Amino acid sequence: NFLIYDIWGALLNNLLWMIVPILMNAYYGSNAAGQYSIGMRVIQIPASLIGASISQVFLRNASQKRYSRNLYPYCIETTKKLFKYTAPIVAVLLLLGKPVFHFVFGNKWDLAGIYTQILAPWALLWFCASPMHSVFTITQKQNIYLVFSIFNLATRFLSLYLGRTMGSDIWGIVFFSVSGFLIYGISLILAFHQAKKSDLALPNM
Repeated sequence: NFLIYDIWGALLNNLLWMIVPILMNAYYGSNAAGQYSIGMRVIQIPASLIGASISQVFLRNASQKRYSRNLYPYCIETTKKLFKYTAPIVAVLLLLGKPVFHFVFGNKWDLAGIYTQILAPWALLWFCASPMHSVFTITQKQNIYLVFSIFNLATRFLSLYLGRTMGSDIWGIVFFSVSGFLIYGISLILAFHQAKKSDLALPNM
């Protein structure tokens, strides 16, 4: 499963992040690509400061929780913590993204603030769902993660392309945020389902 699914899933996951600035530049110009890049860097700050540490602890403990039939409760508990810690930051970005960017970076980066406001709901699901994707590896269901990565990449292409056909980078980012919110929401539900299924399948230890 590692050779068949994990490697391709990892490659697609890296491509997910690299392809968006390239498409933004191709479809909307270098200014839009630059605005998106700075906005995404700000969005990723909570993931770097909070999500990364929680994810490392989750990955270290999840295998043990699986064999004690406590993987599903542990997933729920960890997701609640991620939501609790990141929701206030995301709320600030959602409500005050443009003013914050204007104050910190100057009026040339107002568009990055608007992008950040639009992407904030997607970011919240991304923060919460990403650590849960390791459940697919722990339960030997890497094929699910590979399918998720394929759909995620396809929706990013489609979202930005639709924005281009409408002649609007804003609509492209809106489609990106909405589709990403749905994709990561579905992946989170699937991870919970797989964790619960694993708990029920294992014998009492």
